[in-house]
Order: sequence, then C-alpha cells, then structure tokens
Amino acid sequence: MVYYENENSIVVDIDIFDETYIPTNILARSSQIRELQLCISPALRDKRLIHAWLYGKPGTGKTMITKYILDRLKEESRIGGIYINCWKSNSYYSVLDTMLNELKIGFGDERDSRLKLYKFEHFIENKQFIIILDEIDLIPVRERNLMIYNFLGIRKIGLILISESRHPVLGLEDRIKSRLNPRFIHFAPYTANELTEILKERILIALRPESWNEAILRKVATLSEGDARKAIQTLKNAAELAEESHSNIIKTEHIKKAFSSIKDLRKSYSLKKLPEDHRLLYDLIRKHGTILSGQLWKAYVKECIKREIKPIARRTFSHYMEKLKRLNLIRVERARVRGRIHVFSIMD
Repeated sequence: MVYYENENSIVVDIDIFDETYIPTNILARSSQIRELQLCISPALRDKRLIHAWLYGKPGTGKTMITKYILDRLKEESRIGGIYINCWKSNSYYSVLDTMLNELKIGFGDERDSRLKLYKFEHFIENKQFIIILDEIDLIPVRERNLMIYNFLGIRKIGLILISESRHPVLGLEDRIKSRLNPRFIHFAPYTANELTEILKERILIALRPESWNEAILRKVATLSEGDARKAIQTLKNAAELAEESHSNIIKTEHIKKAFSSIKDLRKSYSLKKLPEDHRLLYDLIRKHGTILSGQLWKAYVKECIKREIKPIARRTFSHYMEKLKRLNLIRVERARVRGRIHVFSIMD
C-alpha cells in the first residue's frame, strides 16, 4: 500500500509500522519460537498440548510470536485457535462472548456463561484447539481462576497465556496451578543491535532508501531500551516529522522529538482502549488531582447518575482501580487515616 503518491515522500508503506503487521522473517526470537513449537508439537500427533506462559516487558515480541505461530498452524494443520486480548475482553464472560462471536458459533448474546462454554466445547468437537489469552493479568483473580479451570476441563485444549511477569501465576489456586503446569517462556528486552536489525528489515519496505542511515536506526534502538513497539513508533513518527518539515532525510532532531512524544502517545493509546468506566474513573482522579477512595466512589456514582448510566458494583470498582494501577496510569497510596483508605493520583 502506497502511503503518499508524492514522489518526494519518505514513507511509502505506512502499514509496515502498524502493530498488527507480522513480518515473514522473525528476528532475535528463534529460541522462543522453538520453545513454543515444542509446546504445540504434541497436538500434531493428536495429543494434548503443553500449556505455555509467555512473560516479558512490553515490546519484546510476545504477541507477535503467538500470532505468527497461530497463523502458520492454521495454514499447515487442522489445529484451530483464537487470539483474545484481555485488555478488551477483561472478564471470563466477555472472553467467552468474544470467542463465540469471532468463531461465529452463535449464542454470543446468551447471558449464561455455562451455556456459552458448552456451545464452544460442542463447536470444536474434540479437535485440537489453542486459546491465546494476552494480558491475562488484567482479568480479576477470581474470574481468572474460574476461566482457566473451565478451559482445562475441555479435552485437547491448549492454553497460551501472556503477561508482563510471572506474578499472575501466584494468584492461581494450587489445584489449577498444578493442573495447568505451564512451560514458562521468557522474552527478554531486545538488545540495541537486535532492534537495529528489526528496524532495518521494516524500513527497507516502508521508507525510501535515501531517507535513512545506520546511525539514525541505532539512535532509535538505543533510546527505546529494548522495546520494539517504542522503536517502531518512534521511527514512524520521526519519518512523518521529517516529511512535515519538508526534509528528504530523517535527522537526529526528528528522532528526539518523536521519542519525546511517545510517552504521552502510549498513555493516550492505553486510555483509548479502556472501557468507559475505567476512563471515567481516570478522568475523575485527574480532575481532583488527589482523591480518597471513598470520595472517588461518591464522585463516580454521581457522574453515572448525571450521564444516566448504570454504575459498576463496589467490588468491581476495586478491581478497576487495581487495573488502572497495573497499567501505570494511576498512583495508589495508603491514606494516613485509620481504616483501609487509599489515595489516588495520576502517574506523571
């Protein structure tokens, strides 16, 4: 896809910078691919897969690798699978809802989770099937336990779970942890050399050859501190800034300006993906600067009445605040008063 028809444009294919783009040649992740393939290989012999838990910091390739392997499996075998981002489907119910809708099973609007699960199990008909649950730590612990327990009860289901650390495993009940018994696959941050090669492979397609050089790529790689998403977004923004300034090449000043905007962009992106109630709570905290938990709850209910929307339950409120904290959007501290009172503020 040509980005601009102008022959002086730097960017010639904007899609290469998109998060959904999966390169045909995956760099610097051969060991992780091999480990994940070993987990899946029993399914090729019609045996149950080895469950896998992928963990590592953002931008280390966890999502890309799982999608890459799932796509290849669908092309080369009869193994089925589905990828679900638990950021969007952040409850057991919504995960089932997404599965039924995306697989076009029907009954996606059914209220009973047990019926949803039954319909899914009936749909796969004892065939090998992989469920990828990305950012599984964003699902409340109780629902996470129930979901994994029920999925493990289906024959020939393989689970690939993804999180930033191994910490969410500790929240699982012992019986579920023992039954799941996942193979942990660590994704370390990319080195500067690895990021440079990843960027080079993309821009050979995405940018005009004369618009960049090795020094520019290395600068982006060094600034990004092992995060490929950050590096790719920085380079994309720098290329667009160069075009806007009518420059034929990407300069260091474009890189610095592009990188400085990444922090705010990532926060905006995070907030945009959040459900309405999460954004409302975040906006109320930002409006007050700092606010006690009880005061925030009252302000939230008042705003819901004003907007004529149904407020979430108080228990769910606690889960939502924990999610905002895990996403590094808010700061949570114990208030210097008696009782379990917390103070919320926005992260800088």
